[in-house]
Amino acid sequence: EPPPELEGVNYASLTEQIENAVAPKPIPGSTEDSTEGDTFQVLGNTKELCVMPTSDNFSRLLQVSPASLITEQKGDPTLKQFQDSSKEGIAKRNVRFQERSGILYRKYLDRRGVEFDQVVVPQAYRQDLLSLVHGESWSGHLGVKKTKNRLLQEYYWPGCFKDVERFVKSCDVCQRVGKPGDKAKFPMKLVPVITEPFRRLVIDTVGPLPKTTSGYRHILTLICPATKFPEAVPLKELSSVEVVNALLSVFARVGFPAEIQSDQGTIFTSALTTTFLERCGVKLLHSSVYHPQSNSIEKLHSVMKRVLRALCFERKTDWEMCLPATMFALRTAPHETTGFTPAELVYGRRLRSPLRMLRESWEGQGDDPVVV
Repeated sequence: EPPPELEGVNYASLTEQIENAVAPKPIPGSTEDSTEGDTFQVLGNTKELCVMPTSDNFSRLLQVSPASLITEQKGDPTLKQFQDSSKEGIAKRNVRFQERSGILYRKYLDRRGVEFDQVVVPQAYRQDLLSLVHGESWSGHLGVKKTKNRLLQEYYWPGCFKDVERFVKSCDVCQRVGKPGDKAKFPMKLVPVITEPFRRLVIDTVGPLPKTTSGYRHILTLICPATKFPEAVPLKELSSVEVVNALLSVFARVGFPAEIQSDQGTIFTSALTTTFLERCGVKLLHSSVYHPQSNSIEKLHSVMKRVLRALCFERKTDWEMCLPATMFALRTAPHETTGFTPAELVYGRRLRSPLRMLRESWEGQGDDPVVV
């Protein structure tokens, strides 16, 4: 017999409410015959008109002054050994600790041979920082390895690897959207090394996806094999005209490549597309789906769709609105092959992200100096 406070409660209706809350809900205008239905599902109703890059976690961390950071570091028992080693100048392997202006840093030599310093984070700020490095729209709900590598670009604390793994694996959004089941596996083959950025591009398309408010249903995807830098352009339909215009917008940013590799889809083999590329001086290479150089674009699709699903679920908006944040997340995550972020290899610097802005705030830095 139920307790008095639960008398009259319809347990069946409660169960239905929970199931309805968790069940995927396509946005208005989506179609049930979408070929991406099993791997890409927009969740929630369209509510937000724009995707905010950060949340309250970032705002709370920005309130931390350099003095507060120093106080928390000195009072944190988990950091005492590092405080002591910084005073004694002890170095272990590729790591040593030092204080600058009272703030404790970890000096680290990474596998690329690059030495950089990381702010040592006290316990009071770790949970919000984990949310910032994994769960914001700009960070993209990426996996354990990419989240860990992103964190290590600026920050460190003892046990941070395990904390990242625990946080990512328990992330509510990641558990709900799951991982895409379309991971392509190909035989290992030797692939020519391309050292010049954007000399070669690998292109493909994703879709049809649920139709957005603006009418987009497909994405033209491009990746530079040399830098792993991704591009994604939304398309309203799969036509040669749409693809040519999308390619032209990309060429305006990165220049004309020497070669473009695609599959043998009709939009890439049409007279309009081939004529356009010929007049741009671009050689078009067609390959089968299982060509080893297609691996990078297939992996991009897998990760991109997972990030889009996570952001659409969390932000309750069209995938079109989440695409810029998704691209930022992928471009600023260190790549396991190169050890650098794709943006770093293209622009010669790390893009300024909320992690960098937070560090500047903690260190009491003002505006960046103007370079003439």
